[in-house]
Amino acid sequence: QVVVDPIGVSIWQMAAHPMSWQQSNPKPDMASVGNGHDIDKTIDDGDVTSESDVEADSLELYEEPITENASMAIACDDGCVRIYNISDSDGFTYHKSLPRVGGRVLSVTWSPDAKRIYAGSSD
Repeated sequence: QVVVDPIGVSIWQMAAHPMSWQQSNPKPDMASVGNGHDIDKTIDDGDVTSESDVEADSLELYEEPITENASMAIACDDGCVRIYNISDSDGFTYHKSLPRVGGRVLSVTWSPDAKRIYAGSSD
């Protein structure tokens, strides 16, 4: 299934607008992670574990509904960060591009308050 129509350049990274997944979390005993997964809080930061050490029943997938203001920032090979709006009815729709930089945009993320986009490039 095609999620984003081809844009003619390689995509290095995609970052979801924080407000699209922080609106509500009906599971207060679980720590929410922006990739749609919950992490069991019983795993201490000092514990050395690998994915194979974590029991399958301690992690569960959780998807929240898309909010009205859901957006995706995409780091592109041509030096642009492109912003797409996301909706249940229209899917991904192009919104705008940020000013182009000299090199490739290799990483992109939103600030926690979703007011800024941070990007790292190769220039």
